[in-house]
Amino acid sequence: RSGSNRFSGLFEYRTTRPRWVSDNTGNLPDALRSQFRPQEILSRWNSSVQVGGPIRRDRLFFFAGFEQRRDKAIQAGTIGNVPFDQRQPIVLVRLNAVPSRHLRIEGYIQADQNRSKGILVRNALPETATDRNTRMPTWNGRVAWTGAANTLVEFRNGRVDLDDETLSVARRAGPPPRRDRVTGISSGNAGRFADQFGYRNV
Repeated sequence: RSGSNRFSGLFEYRTTRPRWVSDNTGNLPDALRSQFRPQEILSRWNSSVQVGGPIRRDRLFFFAGFEQRRDKAIQAGTIGNVPFDQRQPIVLVRLNAVPSRHLRIEGYIQADQNRSKGILVRNALPETATDRNTRMPTWNGRVAWTGAANTLVEFRNGRVDLDDETLSVARRAGPPPRRDRVTGISSGNAGRFADQFGYRNV
């Protein structure tokens, strides 16, 4: 926790084991069972580390945190054994400073990335899988000055950037997607791709 003279920390780990997912499709015919097979978890966990405390007692404090998520599974209802694989690391660093009784400065920066591979929809062949890479850095700063009991002067600024890309250039130039109306199966290539770039400054 930032803003305290006491050092503190936290470590956390959560997981879902593959054997925790049950399968109740055993009595279905083979044709139906393949369509309704449950999700097969290969690796699913979430871990985080946090630490905070004083750099200079009563004057400068810090907080830092790191989180890593991993989700790898064979998605329910998909064709083939192509796994969906998602990794999401997040880093946060925050500083609080109190140079004098009337002045307070604080700010943080966060880096967030989400990398996903093998995104499939139901009844789609593996070659239609979509990849996605999203980066979203964020920062915010604030300076507050209390000149008197009834006077507050404050400056605050923050920004969020978004960089979101799907599919490689080679995939985009590849064959167009196809969907069979009789079987409902999609093949050929991913149905769409998109790039999003932008920022918001406040």
